[in-house]
Amino acid sequence: MKREYTMTMTEAFAYYEIKIKNCRSHWSGAEGKIVVVSLWPMQFNAGVYRDEPQPGDNTRDRAKAIKDLKHARDNCDGYFRVVMATEIDGKVSWDPSPNLIMRLVSLDETTGAFIAKVVHSQELPLAA
Repeated sequence: MKREYTMTMTEAFAYYEIKIKNCRSHWSGAEGKIVVVSLWPMQFNAGVYRDEPQPGDNTRDRAKAIKDLKHARDNCDGYFRVVMATEIDGKVSWDPSPNLIMRLVSLDETTGAFIAKVVHSQELPLAA
């Protein structure tokens, strides 16, 4: 069965009440205690997400993500929400994943490389 295109990036981030200022280059956002990062399913392995910069990545785009991941680390105990990005027929579909919460494990503030793990509900503090 063919999967249908679902949401734009703006719509998916709006689900979490995050306004993306530049859809072409920003793939994360933060507002108060909410941080949202777009992730690609193929970068998950056994509940761990690894993101490494690739040759040709825009460093300005990475700078915004680094800022938002630092915000998660410093203000949200490392927790962040997810918008899942999937490619369908050459277009990217953006889907909020309200049941998926991640916690930042490590962040290279120079390159933007990061590792995060899926958080199970019993690991969450009451306020998360």
